[in-house]
Amino acid sequence: MEFAAPNLTSDPKTGMTGRLDEEQFVARIRQGRVFPSSKMPWENVSRMTDADLRSIYRYLRSLPPVENDVGPTYRKQGWTKP
Repeated sequence: MEFAAPNLTSDPKTGMTGRLDEEQFVARIRQGRVFPSSKMPWENVSRMTDADLRSIYRYLRSLPPVENDVGPTYRKQGWTKP
């Protein structure tokens, strides 16, 4: 299995911060690793303070939204976008 980074912009259709409000974003980071092959350093970021996580969320929301459907973030090796 492969892991592809999601679109973190605030695009309401394809962006993670466009679909999650601030509370959901913080809760998702606190949840930690969901997929074993994820490259995200979950063990480190899940211990960040709420203030730091909220700052990251607000920074990401301040960037221009970009519509970019990257497909499923967890997929079989060799997957190609249809």
